[in-house]
Amino acid sequence: VGCEPLETRCVELLAYDHLAAVSKRDCAFASLDPRLLERVLRRDTLVCATEEETVLALLRWYDDADLPAAGSTSHATSQSSDDRPPPSEERYGWLLRLLRHVRWNLLPPASHQALIGRFARLRTPMLDGSPSASAGLQEHASPRAEPPPRRRRLA
Repeated sequence: VGCEPLETRCVELLAYDHLAAVSKRDCAFASLDPRLLERVLRRDTLVCATEEETVLALLRWYDDADLPAAGSTSHATSQSSDDRPPPSEERYGWLLRLLRHVRWNLLPPASHQALIGRFARLRTPMLDGSPSASAGLQEHASPRAEPPPRRRRLA
């Protein structure tokens, strides 16, 4: 961003203002710089009701990348997500990197499996001639041997 105090304040706001809620209500969430989002995800003070909400916010960031910002009329509202091209390879790479910061150990097995199912349906770029990159997502969505600290929870 170039202005460290402002960037720090943005990270704090996202961490303390419930990332999942911000991702749902702010159409500019998808345009966040992935480096800033990574700073938010690294924080132990990130406020979330469940770690699943953190993953869903990441998926919204990834999948809504090609949608126009609020007020823009250039995007046909009747176009379904299946009709849109997949996000770029660069964005996909960032998604894989950001998923490493998810605390998978904090997810119940049923939630983890449901998220793996969502990965299989995610629009991904063709990489190395592979028809689907969901295997890469699944590889990054596995619990680590060392459990990470819990995040702050909503009261």
